[in-house]
Amino acid sequence: MTIEKGVEVMTDKRIEKAMAEDLMAQYGAMVSVTDISKYTGFGRQKVMALVRGCREFGAGTGRRYFYAEVAEAVMKGGGLK
Repeated sequence: MTIEKGVEVMTDKRIEKAMAEDLMAQYGAMVSVTDISKYTGFGRQKVMALVRGCREFGAGTGRRYFYAEVAEAVMKGGGLK
């Protein structure tokens, strides 16, 4: 974390960590596309594109993704709205 002119500025890694903690608190360790969409405000298609490289657990509509990987994917693939 850096301080610029008395204002605390969060680095990308700190934002990612905070997002991961928030996802875990709200949805648990395994999050669905719907959970991610609600959290980020992104549509399902964008969320599906973001999690394409994440490991999937489950099958069909029961697919889930590990919260920390999701936070990393969101930060790398487009951030928040």
